[in-house]
Amino acid sequence: MGWRASGLQLTCAVLGTFTKYPIASTVIPAKTHNYPGAKKVKVGFFKSEEDYFKEIADTLDLVRRDQKQPYWCRHPLAFLVEAADDICYAIVDIEDGYELGYLNFREAKDVLAPIAGEHAGLSSSMAEREQIAKLRAVAIGQLVDESAAAFLANEGALLDGEFSGDIIYLTKFADELRGAIALAADKLYHSDRTTKLEIAGSEIISGLLDTFAEVVTDLANNNFDPLKLSGRSQRLARLMGGSLGPASNAYQALLYVTDFVSGMTDRFAVETYRTLKGIAI
Repeated sequence: MGWRASGLQLTCAVLGTFTKYPIASTVIPAKTHNYPGAKKVKVGFFKSEEDYFKEIADTLDLVRRDQKQPYWCRHPLAFLVEAADDICYAIVDIEDGYELGYLNFREAKDVLAPIAGEHAGLSSSMAEREQIAKLRAVAIGQLVDESAAAFLANEGALLDGEFSGDIIYLTKFADELRGAIALAADKLYHSDRTTKLEIAGSEIISGLLDTFAEVVTDLANNNFDPLKLSGRSQRLARLMGGSLGPASNAYQALLYVTDFVSGMTDRFAVETYRTLKGIAI
């Protein structure tokens, strides 16, 4: 492939499989509802990666949904990745909620036991924590088997790019999964602690992007010559290190900034934000 010789050098099949939304950021939003299974307007890659994904799609023979718009049907295996994601949200979050004290033993067991069924093999000698762990493990195994069966049952439509829906909700545990997700949303995702963390995280990311975007503004005002950056922008550019590459327009420069911020660990992002805002030096 004619790409840069760096990174993990993943195959087209792997790249296609984990591209949940094979839609470019330039696509007119309303158009994305025209293909089977489309529910939300989400994009999977920027304009800068459009040619790369086209090469992936051509190699994998993905069905193109519009000859004038850069979006394709998913790779069939992407539906299995989505199913794995759904299982984690529905099952693992229930155990985590129990461990963190957001759910009591009865609430967690009532969600997991119907999925695990008679295969759980619980005994009266097991502690409550052990029972939840066992139910979680068996429930995941059940859902994996059911998802695999649903995938095979719809193989033709998946290969033709005509599959509509979520694999996980074609299993016999669809209602139980919806109940699990509803409980998690009520007790975990919307809890005061989670809400505060989400607000704080949004504030930190927005703050970092706004601050480092000053470099882009200064570059644009100086014909994208990094040697002409002002004192503050020079210092910010130094903090970015090798993340700020050569750019000939604001779009390229902003991509460097977003790549830099998105590559931060949570701890580094918090420390950088606090330092830049003078909260901690």
